[in-house]
Order: sequence, then structure tokens, then C-alpha cells
Amino acid sequence: MRHRVLAVAICLAIVCPARVQAASPADVQAADGLFRSGKAALESGDLATACARFTESQRLDPAPGTLLNLAECEQRSGKVATALAHAREARAELAPADFRVAFADAKITELARRAPRLTLKLGGPDVGAKVLRDGANVPATSFGKAIPIDPGRHLLVVRALGHADARVEVALKEKDDRTVELTPGPALSGDDAGVESQPGSLRRTGGIVAGGVGLAGLAVGAVMAFVAKETYDGALAHCPNGPNSCDAKGVQGGTSAHGQAAASTTAFAAGGILLAGGVALYLTAPAVGAVALAPAMGPTGAGVSLSGAW
Repeated sequence: MRHRVLAVAICLAIVCPARVQAASPADVQAADGLFRSGKAALESGDLATACARFTESQRLDPAPGTLLNLAECEQRSGKVATALAHAREARAELAPADFRVAFADAKITELARRAPRLTLKLGGPDVGAKVLRDGANVPATSFGKAIPIDPGRHLLVVRALGHADARVEVALKEKDDRTVELTPGPALSGDDAGVESQPGSLRRTGGIVAGGVGLAGLAVGAVMAFVAKETYDGALAHCPNGPNSCDAKGVQGGTSAHGQAAASTTAFAAGGILLAGGVALYLTAPAVGAVALAPAMGPTGAGVSLSGAW
């Protein structure tokens, strides 16, 4: 059985933590190695490495002892609200007689005292607005409640159909207790209403799709041009003294090369038109995220890769 030790000021030893779900022997072994290397990183002050390794160890082989160590790492990193959530999760998994209960309770009390709290209130017209905090959706059930949140700067966005985004930045320190009143942005008019305020709107999505197809067309054109060149070079081997000396394979190869070249030209032209149209559509919409488009070619065909947020 694996042994885990939590390095704190009082040198509390945590031995053989209970597991909340079965893990394969390979996962247990990998988790143990990650846990031990995370401990070493924590003791040396490399908090980023330590937290990452505890997180992966917990994923592979969940255990309350790992969560308590992760909470310790996050607390030292200043993420007191995240640490509080993990400490509470670990406490819920401990049996009543577990000797770590007292430590977990003390940790929770300390973190709850230090964690900033943010209360969000949504006002204004009832337009089905939603709130995002640092890009993540805030459940409507949490409105009006003081929610622990890590110290630092946080971006709040109110998004509603037919309204411009309303953005508020809030900076929190430990022990802060802040209430922020939010309302949707001003109503949009004309073609912008009901489209521009939404990520993945028809205009933006249409631009992405058209641009992606256009890039795919350019990629196909490039592949066909390469294939045409290869076919033409192969045909030349059957025409030792110029076009009039070609044998049957040379004639057939030349004909195929001309057809492939024509297909390449068509793909380039269509791809260029679609790409230009897609860029125009996308750039006329307000940017809400980063999108990257790139051609992708493989041994059996070509396409386009798309990444980002919209």
C-alpha cells in the first residue's frame, strides 16, 4: 500500500490514505511516483511543479491524502479558495475516526477565513443574460451568494442576445467581501441585434466555416499541383525526344497531368474566394476569442484544422 506524507509546519504524517475509487496497479504506481516527486518539489519550493504533480496523481488514483497535499500546495501559491475547495473535498472522504480529520478541519477553518468572497447580483431587463467569470459560466443559482474566489484580478462579462457585452474587472485581496451589481450592455441595433453579442453567432460561425473550407481548397490545390508535377515528370520518361516521341504511357500520363493541373487551379481559385469571404465575415463581427485556421495534409487527403474559442 502506498504511503503519502503531508509536509506542514508540524510535520504531520499521512499514511495509507483511503481511496475513493479503484485504480489499476499501473495507475497506482504512476500516482505514487507523481505524489513523491510532487512532495519533493513542494519541499524545494517549486510550487507550480508540485501542484501539477499532485493534480495528476489525484486523477490517476484519487485519495484524500493527495487532496490535502494539493490544498497545501495551492494555499502556498495564494490560491486559497481553490485550496479550500480541495480541503473540503478531502474532509468529506475521511472516515469519522480518521486521525487526519482534525488537521483537515483546521485547514478548512483557516482557508475559509482567508478566502475572498464575491457576491454577484444581476439586474437590468430580463433578457436571458448569462454571466461569465474569467471565461467560465457562472450558474444562475449562485447569484446573490457569497462565493469564495481566489485573490487576484477577475473579469466578469454579462452576455445577452441583442445586447453588447458588459465587462467589469474586479480585483480581490485575501479576506475581501465584495458585492458587484451587473447589468447587460446597451441594446444593439440593426443587423447587429441578436447576432454580435453571441459567441458562435451566425456571422462569425459562417466566416469560420467559409474560411475553413477555403483553406481546405487551397490545401487541396497544393496537393493536386504536386501530384500533377509528379505525373508530368513520370510521363516525360516515356517521351525521350519530346512530345511527338511519347509512347502510350507517355500520352496517358501527359493527359492525366493536364487534368490534375486544371483541378489544382480550380481548387486554388475556389479556396481563395471562400477564404477571402470568410475573413470578411469574421472581421465584421466583434472578436470574442482567438481562432486559428490552418491547412492539414495527410497521406490520403487534405483538410483544415480549426482551433480557438467562438
